[in-house]
Amino acid sequence: MSVDGFNDVVKNMVSSRGNNRSLHEKLKCLKSKIKILNNNRKSQDENRKKEIRDKLASIGTQIDQLSATTAQIEERCNLFHKLECISKTEEMDIVQKTWVNWSVEGDENSKLFHSLLKHHRNNHTIKGVPVNGIWDDNLSNVKQAFYEFFRCKFATSIRSHPVEVPNPVFTLNETNQRIMDCKITMEEITETVLNCESSKAAGPERF
Repeated sequence: MSVDGFNDVVKNMVSSRGNNRSLHEKLKCLKSKIKILNNNRKSQDENRKKEIRDKLASIGTQIDQLSATTAQIEERCNLFHKLECISKTEEMDIVQKTWVNWSVEGDENSKLFHSLLKHHRNNHTIKGVPVNGIWDDNLSNVKQAFYEFFRCKFATSIRSHPVEVPNPVFTLNETNQRIMDCKITMEEITETVLNCESSKAAGPERF
C-alpha cells in the first residue's frame, strides 16, 4: 500500500465501468493490475540500485584519491540511505510473500503438529461404554454413565481411615547436647582455619 500509484490503481478500479461484474471478477482484475504495478516498481528499484551503486563507486574512487569534496561526501551518505530504503522495501516484499505462502500452504511444523494432535485425539476419544452389559455409543448416554459411576464413587463413605505411624525421631544425648551448646573458643576457630586446604573457597570475610 505504500507503493506509489497503488491508491490510484484502486480508485480507478472502483470508479471504472462494469458494475455488473461480480466481486470475484473485480478482485481478480485488481490483483492483476497490482501485480503489474509491483513488477514495474521492482524493475525501477533495480535500475535505481544500479545507478546508486555506480555513483557510490565513483565517489569512493575520488575519496581514495583524496579529491572528494564535502558535497560529494554528503551525497554519498544520502545515496547509502536511499539504497537502504530500497533494501528494506525488498525485505518487506519477501516477508509478506512468506506470510501469504504460510497462510495458504502452512509449514511443515504446523502440519506435523495438527497431524499429531488429530492422531492423539482419535486415540483418546471414548467411542462408547458398556451400559448394563450392552455397548452404547450415544454421547448423552456415555456422559450419563460416567456421571453415575463417579457419583457412586464419591458418595460412598469411608468408614476406616489408615492410621499413619510416625517415624521415630532421633535426638542427641545429654553429652552431645552440652557440646553443641558450649561456646566456640578462638583456639578452635584458629585450628579450623589453619587446617583448611588451599583449594577451599574463601568465605564472606575473604579468609
